[in-house]
Amino acid sequence: MRVTKKVIPVALIGVVATFTFAVPAGAHIEPYPSSVKPGSTNTVEFGIEHGCDESPTTKLAFQIPKGATKVTPQGATGWIGEVTGRVVTFTGGPLDANTSRKIGEIEFTAPKKTGTLYWKVVQTCEVGETRWVSKSEKADHPAPAIKVGKAKKKESDKRPDEWDL
Repeated sequence: MRVTKKVIPVALIGVVATFTFAVPAGAHIEPYPSSVKPGSTNTVEFGIEHGCDESPTTKLAFQIPKGATKVTPQGATGWIGEVTGRVVTFTGGPLDANTSRKIGEIEFTAPKKTGTLYWKVVQTCEVGETRWVSKSEKADHPAPAIKVGKAKKKESDKRPDEWDL
């Protein structure tokens, strides 16, 4: 009886700690930098952390968010960027499913209003696709987000070391 009274509280503490200190999943298509000043012209690099399950990536299509203007893409080595309507497409590769690297850059002028630009992305792989379109950071497939406001340098704004440039 005494063992049960001790085990239950310890188990409850473990469960509470797990949910209290759990870190929400970050995006797997990352922008660098992740914040820009209102009305400024910026070049943002986008990197990808993985393919679709175990399938290599061959294409990324970014929906240009409302407010972003004068959009020009530049593909990284082995990738071509182009704009068609309100979509920036990077094609190339294929990029190994387990390789993290920069896919390309998008130059754009940020809106004058503060807020968040969600760059919804469809990642196409040799087999299947992944839709990075959720505005929730806690989602399994969050859209890359760029804050428009007072740009602050922070640890998350550092270019990932693992990007194969």
